[in-house]
Amino acid sequence: MKKIVLILCMLSFVFGEDLYYKVSIGDKASAGYIHVRFTELDYQGKPAFINESWSVFNVQGNKYVIDEKTITSKSTNKVMAYLLEYQRNLAAEQQQYLFSENSVKILSNSSKPAINVELPVRSGVTVVTNYFSLLPIFAKCEQFPISTFVVEPQSINPKSSSIPSTKMTIIPLGMRNIKIAGKRHKSHVFKMEKPNASKLTFWLSQDKKRILRIKQHQINSTVIELSDEKVMVEEDVISLPKIREFPFKSGQMYRYVTKTAGKKTGITEFFVHFDAQKKVYQVTALGNLQRSSFTSKTEYDENLKPLSYELKQKNEEGKVTVQASCVFKKSGVKARFQKDTHIIERLIPLGVDYLFLDNNSYHHFAAFASQLPFSLKNEISVYIFHPRRLQLTKALFSPLKKLKGGTYIYELKTPFYKINMWVDKDGHMVKYEQGNLVASLQKKK
Repeated sequence: MKKIVLILCMLSFVFGEDLYYKVSIGDKASAGYIHVRFTELDYQGKPAFINESWSVFNVQGNKYVIDEKTITSKSTNKVMAYLLEYQRNLAAEQQQYLFSENSVKILSNSSKPAINVELPVRSGVTVVTNYFSLLPIFAKCEQFPISTFVVEPQSINPKSSSIPSTKMTIIPLGMRNIKIAGKRHKSHVFKMEKPNASKLTFWLSQDKKRILRIKQHQINSTVIELSDEKVMVEEDVISLPKIREFPFKSGQMYRYVTKTAGKKTGITEFFVHFDAQKKVYQVTALGNLQRSSFTSKTEYDENLKPLSYELKQKNEEGKVTVQASCVFKKSGVKARFQKDTHIIERLIPLGVDYLFLDNNSYHHFAAFASQLPFSLKNEISVYIFHPRRLQLTKALFSPLKKLKGGTYIYELKTPFYKINMWVDKDGHMVKYEQGNLVASLQKKK
């Protein structure tokens, strides 16, 4: 068999295109999805391209979320960095693999103790980070099998003194017809073999720039198949029953006044409109903070599950510095965040028990607080989706105290902050407290 040292080919990718894949495992037709994008960028002042991959799997009651970024130099065609965020249920890990000519530096602050090591890398090996990093190899494989030694960052033990490499063989099986989502495609078919690993079959588009299907051959075979984005996103929103009616009345303006250490530092005003025909709440807000201002629009269904969100934030000079948009669907949220010229877009899975909360958006906290149970017995464990972090954070709501007149005090804890909320007998959040910051509700006449 022919042995090669991999030289990456930029023409093996379609830049700027978002690809979505549905994942099935055994008889479970919808076990997850993968979102992939290839884009060009400058990395450490050097021209490069990045393969971004976001994967979500539900396997045997466990939820896996994997965020991968592979950065490759245009000039040398070598992997410069691999960034991995891995979450299994509530446990999360982050690793960075920074490659130089003959070594890799591994960094991780999520491990205890933190990892900061540098290990030698065997000369001539190929770095393979995920299925999509194999595209350049497929592009070179024509009529005869190709074998090469590969290093997979996920298999590196940072406590070891060396990095193992594995022989990988790609075998071309010719052109075949394949049917995906009711459409027929002519595809290149390849088999991938590695010692002590399940065999994989890949179906590629005619130009070899897209993976159409991947099948892992085992007892519960895994199939990853290209899908339309609409299949992933445009499904009905999950609706949950409300505990009580939304206390913020349609047609009424409300105001939260913010004080820091007793000094007035900002105002947030919001206006509620209920569209009876669409059965949608539209909440428009504007706020002035110490050094910035913002406008936003949030839509909720009749059961107060978020439907969409738009935000613009300006600095003191009136320049737009932050923009965010979110569309919530059954499969998750399609989110876009822009700070200055840096733009991130993702499709992020969401479960049933999640909240949508943005910075300084007291009306978001007020919407959720209006549905908290009036009881001192139950703690509520949820995930918070934050449109600026583009990820879910574990949170715990705890009832602390009932005051005279029926007001309850609740505590919200996350790994990043702690908040106390005062909710009156009608469900209004009348006070928000975070450290020395206090926001109080005032009904605008």
